[in-house]
Amino acid sequence: MKKLKLLPLVFLLIILGACSSTKTPDETNLSTEEVATSFEWPICAPEDIKQIAGKMLDIVKERLSAMNVSLETDNAALDFVAEKGYDPIYGARPLRRCIQSDIEDVIAERILDGSLTSRARVTAVDGKISISP
Repeated sequence: MKKLKLLPLVFLLIILGACSSTKTPDETNLSTEEVATSFEWPICAPEDIKQIAGKMLDIVKERLSAMNVSLETDNAALDFVAEKGYDPIYGARPLRRCIQSDIEDVIAERILDGSLTSRARVTAVDGKISISP
């Protein structure tokens, strides 16, 4: 049987919209997972994942600049996030969680404890994200 090739995002939004009123959140997540694994999604190349990660980090930079905090990232950090946040089945979807847990949460904690005030530099050292003022 030939797999359907539809616009993935539009199709997923239609499914989520149809499921939101009739199913519980757990059932909706299960339906989303079934949709994600049952169609032939376009496979992102590593360059595409890195580009998506860069755009997601740009959004974080914009949000921090609204709080008068500048964020600098180097290529090592971008490569680390792109590699850790990529999954062959789910593509770039895990990127958001990776950026949130490895970068945003750490920066938020440092802003709250006062150790980060106006500038943060993100780099990858020895397989870990390092954030320095």
